[in-house]
Order: sequence, then structure tokens, then C-alpha cells
Amino acid sequence: MTSPSLNQASPVAKTAFDSIQAKKSALSVGYDTMVVDQAERYNELLEAMTTDLKMKRQTPLVNIGYACRVRAASHSINAFVRYHRHANPSNKKIQIVFLGCGMDILGLWSRSLVPQDKSLRIVELDMPSVCTVKKELLEQFHLVSFHDSNENKGYTGIIEPQNENSCQDYDYVLWPVDLTVSTQLDDIMLQDGMLLDPSNIPTLVISEVVLSYLGPTASDQLLKWCSSNLIRTNGSAFVALEPLGIGNVNSTHHIISVWEGYRREYCQRFHEKMERGNAASSSSTQGGGVQRDSPGMASSFHPIGTSSESLKSLVRTAGYGRVHVQDMGSAAAHADSTSSFQIAEIFDEQSALVLHLQSYQVITAFMSDVDGTFERLLCPASYASLEIPPILGDDGIFYTTIQPQYEEPMKEMFRKSYEELTSTHPSVRKMIHGILNREFALSLDGATESSIAVRYSQQGGCFFIAAKYSNDGSDRRSVVGCVGVRFSEREDACGNMEIFRLAVDETFRRMGIGRQLLQIAETYARSRKTTKIFASTITNLKSALLLYEACGYELEGDIPLGSLTLRTYSKSLR
Repeated sequence: MTSPSLNQASPVAKTAFDSIQAKKSALSVGYDTMVVDQAERYNELLEAMTTDLKMKRQTPLVNIGYACRVRAASHSINAFVRYHRHANPSNKKIQIVFLGCGMDILGLWSRSLVPQDKSLRIVELDMPSVCTVKKELLEQFHLVSFHDSNENKGYTGIIEPQNENSCQDYDYVLWPVDLTVSTQLDDIMLQDGMLLDPSNIPTLVISEVVLSYLGPTASDQLLKWCSSNLIRTNGSAFVALEPLGIGNVNSTHHIISVWEGYRREYCQRFHEKMERGNAASSSSTQGGGVQRDSPGMASSFHPIGTSSESLKSLVRTAGYGRVHVQDMGSAAAHADSTSSFQIAEIFDEQSALVLHLQSYQVITAFMSDVDGTFERLLCPASYASLEIPPILGDDGIFYTTIQPQYEEPMKEMFRKSYEELTSTHPSVRKMIHGILNREFALSLDGATESSIAVRYSQQGGCFFIAAKYSNDGSDRRSVVGCVGVRFSEREDACGNMEIFRLAVDETFRRMGIGRQLLQIAETYARSRKTTKIFASTITNLKSALLLYEACGYELEGDIPLGSLTLRTYSKSLR
């Protein structure tokens, strides 16, 4: 049965329905990897929310645009949940706030990512007319079990199916609000328990094409409000998906680029769509129909920036310390290292597709003292051209490039891994001493880039570590493994790369960490067009010999070093 509210939805609510229909269209033509995890749950929710809607097949350009939006946003959510699952196991609470949530079901999907020992509060904010229809549909399809509540205090409920071990009174909040009015936003901060305390609870804010609809003044206010009230811990982040605007549209006397021409056409179409919405709203009001949500929410289209640099500047001005801006195509492509993202349709106008994906930007903003691993997990596209994006294993081990805070614990782990040999072989002791004091010299205080990373980069390489967070609820991390890879100086290895300083903490061996570090080093070597990789180790290190041989490395030869023997392996990367 069709929802009564759907037939009388306001123009704003109808736009929200158009958006979710477009996402269903993308799914129907083959974008089955739109979300990076729990795809079956996402598909079930999307099907439920669009059951009463007549299917509207979108153009390939629209399909790829919405598919990339979903994938980019779902990556941010997945990375946020996984990070806090392993980084802070003693803190059982996290929350995600969706601005201008519309009819989207990413909030409900987010619940499937959270294990039973962790509680997730989903808070969705949108115009009253949207919230009214959404609540009705969520109840109708048994997706949320709502408590007795009203729109003046928000709607609270439990996302179905309920978590049997959950002790929460509710895990879902739907809050009617005009995002252009800061006093209305403040109301949710004053309602006891509606929003978990952001100064103690890690919070992720997701905004999907919302700021451009608010107008310059309101979008600036909303950015600052989120910075001041929601992004309060170094495990919190603000993520916005927004289109780029254009420069001076009146400057028609000079030749414009294809890029600028595309954006002018794109923005003009949005303006026309908003004008039609204004006219429809005015007509329905005069006829006694649905009223506009509020005077402050006039239909408009004002992109908040014309380039990635202008977006960064605007967001930094709003009070965020660290800001990344990636084009949406790159963000979607690098969203998850375990699955590829392919265009499911043949697209004739390839140039328009590329321009479209570059016109949308994904903004990710943090506090100044954000943890580097958290930053890299949420923004893999920012680092894709420089290194292998960070990997978070199900065992809670992070694999990432070395950063200053990892240097000292890495050195200590490396030293201990050679303790037995250094105690009995002076030559090994001298070699390790030299590595620790020269190659592994610590960065200066306040450095933003590891000196070890710089040394390897200068030789065309990279240095990776495996780190695990402590289980005591602090943000302390122990380094449990490391590996370096750079171009080899061997005469018989011209143009090829070599493995250096592979080590795994003794208490963490036989867990697959060494194998994963080798795979990361090999992936990096392939990215540098290397066809063969070398590795050497002392034969006394039996575990290293077994690892190389198990990973497909073949014996090159042995070199006697006094009482020790250096064994060299190689592996084809073709």
C-alpha cells in the first residue's frame, strides 16, 4: 500500500525520493558493489524503501554518479566503524549523524557493520516534511520500531532486526529541523540523550549534497556548527559530498575550457530544477496544499567552492584542522582495497562521465590532532599516488606506511627481534647498531613526516609497519611488524626492487603478519613497474627462510659471512 504522505509530499521530499530511486536504478543495472561491506543488507533496505515507487531507469551518467556517491560515503562509514572497533575497544559507543538524510538508507545499513559488543547511535536530520514521510515508510516496512514521540522532540526507535544483546533504549533518531537555522540545530544538543556527548563519543558526520542547497551564509554556519559541536574528539570526522561550482558566469568574452563549460551547463540545470521546485511549491501553497518546510529553506543551488583548494580553505576557516578533498571518482575507486569498482554500463560519452566524476568532490575534515591512521583509513585516495592505502585486518592489525609516532616502538620491536643473534654474533650486533642509529634515526619533534619514510622515498621505496592498538582503552599502539622496499643496489638487480628490514614481533608470529607485509611490499613494487623482487636474510633466522619460501621466493644463492651465511631469494612479479 502506498504511503498517504508520499502522494502529498513537498517538493523537498519529492527530491529525496528522486535520489533514492536513482540509487535503486544504479543497483538494477549492475552496480552491486556500491557499498564496501554488507552489500546484501544494503540491497534489502533499498528494495524495501522503494517498493511503492515506480521504477525510473536513469541515464548511465546518473547511475555512475549515484553509485560513486554511495560507495564513497559507505567507505567513510565502514572505515569509521572498523577503526573504533579496534582502536578503542573499551569505548562501546560511537555515533553517526546524517545531515539532510532524505530517504536514504545508509544510516540503517550502518547498523549491520557494528558487532554486538558495540553500540551505534544513528541520528538523521532533515526537513519536517521529509521526516514525516520517512518515519511513516520506516514503520510501514518494519525497518524501525519507533517509540512514542513527536516531531517537536524528534522520533526515536530501534533499527530492526534488534540486537538481542543491546542495552540501548534506542539506536535511531529522526530529527525534523531546518538546517539553515542554527537555533533549531542547538535544540537537539539540549534534548537529553538524543545526541550522545560528542566530546566523549566519537562522531562521524555525513552530508551528501546538502551544503550547496543551503546558500553561502547557511552553509558556512552549518560547517562551523558541526566543527564546534560534533567534531570534538580526534576519532571524529566530517564528510561531505558536494559538486564544484563555477567562476564568473558573466565572463563570456573569452574562450572557456571544456571543463568550465561542462560545469556551467551542470550548474545551470540545477538552477532550473530549483526554480521549477519553487514554482511548484508556490502553486501548491496558493491552492491550500503542502506548505514549504520553512521560510529559511528556500530552494537554491549554491556550490560552496569552485576548486579543491577553495573547498579546503572554506572548511579550514570553519574550524577544522586537517582537510582532504578528493574527486568523487577517485574516492570511489580507492574506497576499499579488497574489491574493485567497475563501471557497469557501456558509456558512449566518456568525456562527460570523467568530467562528472571530477565535478563532485568528497571533503573529509578532522581536528588538528587527528590520529594519522584514522586519517589515512578515511582518505585512501589522498595517499594512493604515494603509497599503498592503509589496511585494517579483522584481527585489529593496521598495515600502513610509517609515521613519526610509530618510529620509536618500531625500532624497539626491530631490536628485540634480533636480540638472540646480537648476543652471540658481534658482527650482527654491529650491523643492527648501525641500522638503529642511522637508517632508523628518529624524526625531529613536531615532524609531520617520518624521517625513515623520507629516506626510503629518496631511493624510490617505502617503509611499512604493522601496528596494533592496546586493549586498555588508550590510544597507545604497539608496532608488531615492519618491512621496507626500495630499488636494489645489487649489480644483477638493475631496475628491480628489494625487501629490507622485514621483522615481526616474536609474540605475534604465525598470525600471517609477515605474509601480509610481504604482499604489501610486492604490491608497492608492482606499482613501480618492477618485474622482480629480491630479499636476503641470515640462514639462522629459520622463520624468515620458511616465510620467503612459502610466499613463492626462489633461492638465488648463499654468501658466507664468517660464522653466518647470507641467503638471497628472488620472486617474479610478472
